[in-house]
Amino acid sequence: MNTEVVVVGGGVVGASAAYHLARAGARVTLVDRADVGQATAAGAGIIAPGTSLRPLPAFYPFGYAAARAYPGLVANLAEDGEPETGFAVVGLLFVATDAAEAARLPETAALFRSRAGEDPTIGTVSEVSGAEARALFPPLAEVPAALRVSGAARVDGRLLRDALRGAAARRGATILHGDATPEVSGGRATGVLIGDRRIAADALVAAGGAWSNALGDALGVRLPTEPQRGQILHLRSPGTRTARWPIVIGF
Repeated sequence: MNTEVVVVGGGVVGASAAYHLARAGARVTLVDRADVGQATAAGAGIIAPGTSLRPLPAFYPFGYAAARAYPGLVANLAEDGEPETGFAVVGLLFVATDAAEAARLPETAALFRSRAGEDPTIGTVSEVSGAEARALFPPLAEVPAALRVSGAARVDGRLLRDALRGAAARRGATILHGDATPEVSGGRATGVLIGDRRIAADALVAAGGAWSNALGDALGVRLPTEPQRGQILHLRSPGTRTARWPIVIGF
């Protein structure tokens, strides 16, 4: 592949694009301005698409494909000198908070099992008592019951991003920090400006996350992305090893 590609945005998506393009033989430049609030650093890194009850139907095939791709990706990164991704199979607790929710666990377990053929992160599904759930996740409050999903995994977004960037660089990609302004000629992107520096490109990858609309506007393309508010709480637990604790979700 004798192609010059500029990837704008250096989170997990942009870093993954840069890595896979470099691995395929493209000449790649990754540009990131490290905005505060990037999803890569904030996300919980849950890899368990088949345990979700809310997304649109189109989510599931995409999520299943991503889940199936992780083991191969982690192996490729290790081959390219980046073994630290934070990827681990830790299992998941789907918690019922009251008797009414506990009564729904059997049908929920059946739903999860029906997805196991497509989703490798399901594994086995079993009902556990509240006491058993707390033994697996000590901070958990008193709950009547939960489902234990053995195959669920999680990844550390920051470690994965850094591994992808490092492996991309080993494959010849250039990593730059700055604000990239797309250049357009004849209705197509021809490169970017970073300050006074111009980088020509045959193709541009817009991976700016919640900031991608600004890239789209500069290119005259409407990108259907928008910020989405979420809440996340980080707790310190000195002296406690939490790496093997399961993911906890519910209805």
